[in-house]
Order: sequence, then structure tokens, then C-alpha cells
Amino acid sequence: MKAAKNHVLLNVFVASMLTPHLFLAWKISNLIPKGYPDFTIFYSAGKIIGEGKSAQLYDERTQYDTQRSFAPDVNNRLSALPYNHPPFEALLFVPFTKIPYFPAYLIWNLINLFILEYLSSLLRPYVAVLHGISNLRALLMSLAFFPIFMALVKGQDSIVLLLLFAAVYICLKKNEDFRAGCFLALGLFRFQFIFLVLLWLLWRRRTQACFGFGLVAIGLGLLSVATVGLKATLYYPFYVWQMEKRGAGVAIVPVEMPNLHGLFTTVLENLTGNTTIGILVLLSSLGLIYLSTRKLQQLNFELEFSLVIIITVLVSYHSYDHDLSLLILPVLFVISHIHTLPKFDLWTRVSVIGPILLICLSPLYMLLWLHYGRLSLLAPVLLLLAWGVSREIAKCSAGAGRPTQAYSPSRRHLD
Repeated sequence: MKAAKNHVLLNVFVASMLTPHLFLAWKISNLIPKGYPDFTIFYSAGKIIGEGKSAQLYDERTQYDTQRSFAPDVNNRLSALPYNHPPFEALLFVPFTKIPYFPAYLIWNLINLFILEYLSSLLRPYVAVLHGISNLRALLMSLAFFPIFMALVKGQDSIVLLLLFAAVYICLKKNEDFRAGCFLALGLFRFQFIFLVLLWLLWRRRTQACFGFGLVAIGLGLLSVATVGLKATLYYPFYVWQMEKRGAGVAIVPVEMPNLHGLFTTVLENLTGNTTIGILVLLSSLGLIYLSTRKLQQLNFELEFSLVIIITVLVSYHSYDHDLSLLILPVLFVISHIHTLPKFDLWTRVSVIGPILLICLSPLYMLLWLHYGRLSLLAPVLLLLAWGVSREIAKCSAGAGRPTQAYSPSRRHLD
């Protein structure tokens, strides 16, 4: 009876979150074919490579002229929407440029929907709360998560990164460390989310994972050189740093970032300069990483992996709403852990259940992002969740809760 009631409540919640998503998609549907979504940067990068202008991939004028060639009706774009990803990722989008922009955007999103549907099958043997939930229902649940919805609307690559993180988790669970490192390196197209996970693997002495990461990273570096040349590859880090400093016109807005960078900018933007903010972000990030590693006890792998992802999002210097798609993994793992507890204390409700409800609440994103333009105010919620998860890890160590052994899939799922 209780399980049936929970299913009904879940269905109501999913439907209530999907409704504003559908309304928002309808409101902006006329802008998508014109070239407003972030998919523009991938499509233009693919065109530049496909047209034999690879060495000019990070030339802003070339990017702008290319974008104007297929998206001339974007009235508020006075400069290029910058392609700030590594050279090797641009190769992925060359085939998409063989068809017009809007059909390419639709095909890219169909691929992302397939990834989301596949993720439920991939994770089900390892995540107890996914048992008994069909792939279609799991897909609808993921679409009710605002960051994933925005990743689709924008045509971003965050869902691919989510798939790679899930693959890293599963490989580590199965002690296939070398493959885990390879999958992690494939995520270097969003390098700001990768290096903390790599440091965690180093700290855990998962040397085979680090070896796999290094091999694939070297291969991707060589692929980048072969794609755009040595000069453009070496110029890329300087290009990214200069773009972050200048804000790339209005394309990079720190107060819209749900991380420490965005939070400090929001609080201090009128009180001090960018250099001071940068120093504070660095020091607070190092402090957060240090405090978190003290809580990692190797007693509950799911909670430990969850904490690493949450901290990764917080300390990443550049992230937006769609990047929070990664949080669906901590949400699933933490909820599965909560279900194993005989009861919740007050602080578990405040520091774990409360933040999870908030980050799954679409109206909160819309209020902070669309109304106030301050999605950075979501960072305190993530900080609270990080503390709550570290507290649950400590409870496992002290034996206060039920010491959860990481969920082990059946043998047939491992073969």
C-alpha cells in the first residue's frame, strides 16, 4: 500500500515538473530553428573543420562569419557564440553539418534521448530505486529534471558527459579500473569536471585507472594536433582563459553559474575586483576539497562517488544549468542509501532530503535563472547537500546508520 502511494506521488511530481518544461519549450520553439541554442557552437565548429579551416577554429571572426552563414536571424548576436571546447570534440559534429542546422539539432537531441533511455538500463542493476521502473518511465523522470531538460533545449553535450560518468562508476564497481580511466579521459571535452575525479582516483591509488586516463588523454591530444595543428592546439588554453576574463561578450555570465565562482561573484561583484574573487574561489575550492577528502572512508562507494560529483560541480570554474545534469547520479545513489535507513534524523532531513528536493524542483531554477538571473544562489543548496552526504559517510564509518555495502548486481549482469 505504501509503495503504491509512493508511486502515485512520484508520478504526480514528475508530471508537475514536466508541465512547466513543456510550456517553456513551446514559448521558445520559434527561436530554436533560427540558431539561438548552444548547439550553434558545435555546428559551427563542425563546419569550420569540414570546410578545411581547421587552423582557424579559435578565430573569433571565422566563428562569427560561420554562424551568420547558417543563423543570420539571431538578432542579439553581435559576436560569435564561442566554441570553447577542445579541438577533438569538433570532429564529432562534422557529419551533422552535412544537413541543415535545425534537422541536425533534432538528430543530436534524438541521440541524447537514446542515451537517457540507455542510462536507465545501464544503471538499473546497480541502483535499487530503479528496480521495477521501466525505461520509458525512467526517461520521463529524467526529462522532469530541469538541468537535463535544458541540456536538450540548448543542444548541449552534458548528457554525453553524464553517460561517461555512469560508465566510470560501473567500471570502478566492477574493478575494471583501466576502462574507467579511459571513459573518464573521453570526458575531457568538459575538462573542468574531470580533474577532481582524476585526483580522487590518484588519492585512492587506482593506478590502472590513471594509466588508462593518461593513454586516452595523450591520444586525444594528438588527435587535436592532427585536427587543427600544433599552433592552434597550444593556443587553446590561452583562448579559453582570455575568454573567461573578457566574458565572451555576454556569453559567459558568472552570476548564472551554480558553483563557487558564481556564488562569490554574486556576493562580491560590487565590492571587489575579479582578481580577489578568483583568489577566494581558489582558496575555498581547495578548502572544500580538503574537508571532503577527510570524510571519504571507502565504506559506501555510492556515497563517496556522489560526494566527488557534487564537489566537482561546486569547484568547476565554468558551469551552467545544463551541467547540473551530472547531479542525477548523486540523486539516485543518495535516495537509494536513504531507503536503507530504518529512520531519518532531523539533520538527514535538512541536509540530504531537503537539498535533493530543491535541486529537483523546476520552479526554483526558473525563479533563480529566468526571473533573478542568479542561478548562482543554488550553490548554497549544493554545499548543504555536500555536507549532508559527507555526514552520511561518517555515519557509515561510525556505525550510526545501517552500514551500507555498495549494491552488488547479480552475476548475470556482470557477464
